[in-house]
Formats: sequence, structure tokens, C-alpha cells
Amino acid sequence: MTDPMAPDDILRACGYLEAVWRDDETDTAALLRHEPGETPTAVLLTELGESIMQQLLPAQAGIHDGMPDHELAAAAEKMRTDPTVQVSRVLLETLKALAPTATPE
Repeated sequence: MTDPMAPDDILRACGYLEAVWRDDETDTAALLRHEPGETPTAVLLTELGESIMQQLLPAQAGIHDGMPDHELAAAAEKMRTDPTVQVSRVLLETLKALAPTATPE
């Protein structure tokens, strides 16, 4: 599991998604700018996506705290072999690889 995101980073990623949703070019451009040493918004978006996937996918497979070992193993195997999960992971890894080189343009 990845480290938890800082609240400010979550807000910036969500703010960017909201600006895109509202088709607000001014806010979108502002949220894409970052200072040297600051994590680019594209990277934050992939981190947010990964965090969401790490929480949602196990829940979809029925994985929860306190499961007996045999049920946990079966649910984990079901999740591991699910085509949607596999494609989602490949897409996320692709976005994570591209995000550090993304430019606002």
C-alpha cells in the first residue's frame, strides 16, 4: 500500500478534477502550475487514483477485516484474476509512468 497522501495534495488533485469537470480553464491552468520541488498535479492525480483503487477494489471483492483466512485467500484470488482489476492496474501503472513527464500544455 502506498503512503497516505497529504491533505493539501488530495485537495489539489480534487480541485483540478473539479476545474476540469466545470471546464474552468483558469483554475485548471492554475492548478497545473507548481513550484520547483512541488509534486506535479499529474503525479498527484495518479496517487489519488491509486489510493482509491487500493480501497475500492478489495471492497468490491468482498475483502474486509476479520475474514477467515480461507475466505480471504479466495477473495484475493478472485480479485487478482478479475479482468477489470487487471486492466485497471495496467492503466494506472501506465499513467504513473507518464505523469512525471506530463507538461501543462
